[in-house]
Amino acid sequence: MSKKIKELFEKGLYESILAEQIDVNDAEDLLFNILSLEATYKYEEALNEYYKSREKVEKWDLISSSKALFFLLIYFKRYDDLEKEKEHFKSLPYVNQKTEEYLNGMDEYLKQLKEYFEQSDPNKDASINNIKEMLSSGVKEEKLYAIKKLFELESQGVSCKDVVVNYLETNMSFDSSYSLLLEYAMYAKVNKRITFKKKNRYYSIIPGDYYTYVSSFEKLLSSKLKEMSMTEKNISIFNYVSVIARPAFIYCLPDEIEENDLDSFIGALIKSACKMYSVSLNDDNYYKELNITKNKMDKYSDIVAIIESEY
Repeated sequence: MSKKIKELFEKGLYESILAEQIDVNDAEDLLFNILSLEATYKYEEALNEYYKSREKVEKWDLISSSKALFFLLIYFKRYDDLEKEKEHFKSLPYVNQKTEEYLNGMDEYLKQLKEYFEQSDPNKDASINNIKEMLSSGVKEEKLYAIKKLFELESQGVSCKDVVVNYLETNMSFDSSYSLLLEYAMYAKVNKRITFKKKNRYYSIIPGDYYTYVSSFEKLLSSKLKEMSMTEKNISIFNYVSVIARPAFIYCLPDEIEENDLDSFIGALIKSACKMYSVSLNDDNYYKELNITKNKMDKYSDIVAIIESEY
């Protein structure tokens, strides 16, 4: 398993790693899983996974694992825990010369890491205000760019949670930008009630209630895409599906896709891809193997069409 996981990590396919059934007895797999959670901004999950498997991952690669932990503790500003962990690592028995040199230089490393978080954006307030302005501009491209910048700030330890919640509370019109911010709120376990209008219907939800659904379904979706990558012969169709699948899934929120409707969802994506590339749907062997319900696929096709027009 480790060779496969390592190859996925080197290619930057972090979501595919998270969709894998990680061997809990394989320290390398566990470490790649933690690093993939960090790479996809799932910092709380990464920290939880680290503490569950720290003995194994530290024994496997003390340097990489400790750096992953330090990043998370500084991101969450848990400085008391940071000091305790620093002493923990310094008290460990000798491993090898490379590790010893790293431990001896740990204070300088942590200083530089803190400076990264503190100085990566010297104008944080201005950046946040700029994001607010772009989100309220009403211009689709500006809103999507603002969301990109928002996640960049998050990766630097700057929480944009208040910006997201304020936007969701003060805007009721559901579009692709709203859906992306709603997903953010679900992962952030926002416990405030949000009301919005989608297709002439009003919804009132608490985003945090959807955390388990979105996190588990995205793993299921990644697994399906991985299966498709090994079966779909037309690379253009696979590339299209892999790009559109996640935003289309997010756009379905707060409606949930049942696991037995996933084939119909993928079928809608393949149908749209075949139309785009002038390929006969009946010639796609992967599509033929899907267990599709036509009325469900038609419903998802409407959403795919919206995503095509907005992205």
